[in-house]
Amino acid sequence: MRLLILDDADAVRHRLVEALSELDGLDVSSCAPSGGEIMKLIVELKPHVIVIDIGMPGGALDLVRTIKSVTHPPIVIALSSSSSIQYRAACHRAGAEYFFDKIREQERLVEAVVELQKELVG
Repeated sequence: MRLLILDDADAVRHRLVEALSELDGLDVSSCAPSGGEIMKLIVELKPHVIVIDIGMPGGALDLVRTIKSVTHPPIVIALSSSSSIQYRAACHRAGAEYFFDKIREQERLVEAVVELQKELVG
């Protein structure tokens, strides 16, 4: 399964790559995206799952809507350091299937990826 991490925080990206790279059969890519290169990268890599930091500058919720508007969109896992109910609801309305607090719920994110891998790849 191909997974793409979009986060502008180096420490978070590295921590997620380290945790997820331990899973068999998972091809993990990551970057600190800027503007127009994101959709180009998504088209090029064709990830099954995208983990995106909703707090990135440049309208990450709009980016989620754009990602979900393509034919056969990837599953979107939203991350944020703000885990209020309103923020979670906004992410789900934008199209994110999952939402995790990027500081406190990393283990739950890994568990969700394991389950998605079982569902998508078998």
